[in-house]
Amino acid sequence: MSPAREIRLALAFLTRLPVAPKGEQSPSALGRSMAWFPLAGLALGLGLVGIDLLFPWESGSLLQNGLLVAFLVVATGALHLDGVADVCDGLAGGSDRERALRIMKDSQLGAFGVAGLVLVLVLKLAALTEVPEPLRIQVLLLFPAAGRWLCTLVAWRFPYARPEGGTGQAFTEAVGRREVLIATLFLLVVTVLGLGIVGLLILFVLALLGWGAGCLAKRRFGGVTGDVLGAVVEAGEILCLILMGVL
Repeated sequence: MSPAREIRLALAFLTRLPVAPKGEQSPSALGRSMAWFPLAGLALGLGLVGIDLLFPWESGSLLQNGLLVAFLVVATGALHLDGVADVCDGLAGGSDRERALRIMKDSQLGAFGVAGLVLVLVLKLAALTEVPEPLRIQVLLLFPAAGRWLCTLVAWRFPYARPEGGTGQAFTEAVGRREVLIATLFLLVVTVLGLGIVGLLILFVLALLGWGAGCLAKRRFGGVTGDVLGAVVEAGEILCLILMGVL
């Protein structure tokens, strides 16, 4: 599959853009598209910057940041937020691995899932409010890309949890060193251009977060699932925003 087709597949999976290649996509094609997940995140970042510059309110206001959070929810179809809710329910309600996986697969939303969704949205809004004004454009461009890069790393390093298979299996089993290398090099270039050496420190801390999340998922669920990967994206975005504001 050509890189252009892989990019279209990554954009179609991670956003609501109608750019999906024609025909049914194989699991290996989905895995290879992870090479371009940070690029899809950068596309979302461009949308955030456009909204930020379009509206006349004071930059960084609560209303403006609320619109940015809402844009991410709509532009991604709440794909990763669904993972956050399921993981929170699974962690809280599953007394063992099998029960936790069943809870995560259940379409009903529990109290811990609701609490997890609220916390993620509130933390993201608060973190956006603390972004330094001189770095606002760079931060808006970078944090969606960094969260999706982290998803690629976790999918590469940790096995899939469900023996019967599922959506996330295509990514964990088909992603390889090529995809991780492309995704990492792309994000490194964008990060260094935007934030300099400090950006490298942020990516290192994010990688540690991904490793910890993967280890927790492996111990609790036996591996990662599509829900876990979605939750990793959200956690990566929030931590990236916090680190950019602090550093």
